[in-house]
Amino acid sequence: MIALCVGLAVGGPIVNLLSEARTSQLFGTVLGPFALVYAGAAVAPRHRLGAAIGLATLHALFAVSMVFWVTSMTGASAGSTVVWDFGHGLDKQTDPMWWILLSAVLGIASTIVACVAVDRRFREDDSVTP
Repeated sequence: MIALCVGLAVGGPIVNLLSEARTSQLFGTVLGPFALVYAGAAVAPRHRLGAAIGLATLHALFAVSMVFWVTSMTGASAGSTVVWDFGHGLDKQTDPMWWILLSAVLGIASTIVACVAVDRRFREDDSVTP
């Protein structure tokens, strides 16, 4: 689904503002966590909102720990650039610090939106007791 959205956005107005790699990251940052929380709650047999909140919390903990890890690197500052060296013949990727922080915030916001969507969609299903 994420790859489809990125494919539709390529060549569009979003790519004119951001590079193709940034557009892919942006869609992955927003749609990935949303899909995690929404799909995880949708397959839960009961307490879907609780499952959504639990998954959103796990994602937020991961995002915050990733930000702490990146900002604790030697020489890290708000204007610095982080170099991701994946090794094994893969290209290095560089991201400015503001992009990493923005990605974390957008990912957490996306999970909150997913929790609201789960609450609205499945409220009636959870209130029915067998």
